[in-house]
Amino acid sequence: MKRIIFILTVIIFSVLPCFSYTVEEAREVAFRSTETELPMFLFKEYLYDMFCYTHIRDAQRGKQTFCDYTADGEVTGTITLYYYMENIDHYTLVYDKHPSFVFEYNYRGYLHYITFRGFEDADYPIKRMKYNSKGKLTKVLVVLSQEEAFIFDKNKKLIIRWIGKKAYNSKGKRVRVFTTGF
Repeated sequence: MKRIIFILTVIIFSVLPCFSYTVEEAREVAFRSTETELPMFLFKEYLYDMFCYTHIRDAQRGKQTFCDYTADGEVTGTITLYYYMENIDHYTLVYDKHPSFVFEYNYRGYLHYITFRGFEDADYPIKRMKYNSKGKLTKVLVVLSQEEAFIFDKNKKLIIRWIGKKAYNSKGKRVRVFTTGF
């Protein structure tokens, strides 16, 4: 009987994911060496996408690579479109010149957010910081494992916590989430 209980215990703990971070520990990881402001003078050429209509048209036609002409000459990157009620709401660009940054534009080509993706091939934890068009920090995402992630606002308040495929708000109530906001 003891052997059966032992085997069941081992099976249960090997199947269930282990979560080693509390909200406070995740908050500490998320905001450790996180800059609250981006130096926007480095990104002033990206405040407006003068080729927005071309990029949107090309992406709608299935082209994921585009050519953009700036003072540096030709710059390449990738574009992703996001829809709301069957209309384009916003789109993101990742320039080869700045592969760690995602530039999010409204459908008219004005910059709304810059997300610093860090180094995606790094081991956990993985951090992403989202900044507004003025360079101010708005959100921080920290992925602690394949099964656990947190999003905090600029004031270090918990917005969402994922455990597996389930999301919970700051009060521990399960919520339905359609997007990560990143």
